[in-house]
Amino acid sequence: MKDNILCFLKKLRRWIFFKNFINYIGICCSIGLLAGGALSCIACFIPWYYANYFSVAAVLTGVLVGIIISVIKKPKLKDVALICDKTGLEERTVTALEYMDDDGNFAKIQRKDAWNHLKDISIKEYFPVNFNWKKCVFFIGALVFCIVAMVMPSKAKDEAKNMHNVAKIAEHETKKIEEVKKEIESNKKISESEKQEINEIVKDITKELDEADSKEDIKKAVQRAEVKLNKMSQKSDNNTLK
Repeated sequence: MKDNILCFLKKLRRWIFFKNFINYIGICCSIGLLAGGALSCIACFIPWYYANYFSVAAVLTGVLVGIIISVIKKPKLKDVALICDKTGLEERTVTALEYMDDDGNFAKIQRKDAWNHLKDISIKEYFPVNFNWKKCVFFIGALVFCIVAMVMPSKAKDEAKNMHNVAKIAEHETKKIEEVKKEIESNKKISESEKQEINEIVKDITKELDEADSKEDIKKAVQRAEVKLNKMSQKSDNNTLK
């Protein structure tokens, strides 16, 4: 009898946990979608390349918070017994649980009486997953808002994308210039003054690349750098021949 009651309560606890899990995930995910949509809306007016990444992170954070809350609020067996008694058992379940370790005659009779009522309870029928249309509308609205905000085109988004691409190209060109610099400096015959001059050239071109606003600006800056570095390379070669 003890095992039957405990098994029933644990089964009911899993079902209640599942119901709460769906509820908390839905609410927290909806809030995450609203936050993500708001971040993407900001990117429609202010150039922000990583806005959509932060939007996705906001949604995932919402899901994670929902999971954490569900785990924290997982009902105890006593709470489950109280919920069960609300079906008209008049505290039979909670009393049976309190006297679970009591092997006296009264406790046995009480547990038997409680089980006779519990065994006729259909968990899914007595504790159904209630459809809350307001929460569903809230979730769908938040989802649509977030998706529209993320895919909606704008000048700010185009500018952010262009700035990101320019920055990547500038970074790549900077690495190439650094390699050329190392190659020239590897010449043991090069003087300290020439090394200093090369460092100044690289410093200037790196600054130009960082400040470049377009691919054309990068192209011009790289061309100027190549001319200057080639001159330095030829100069160092001539010094070597001497």
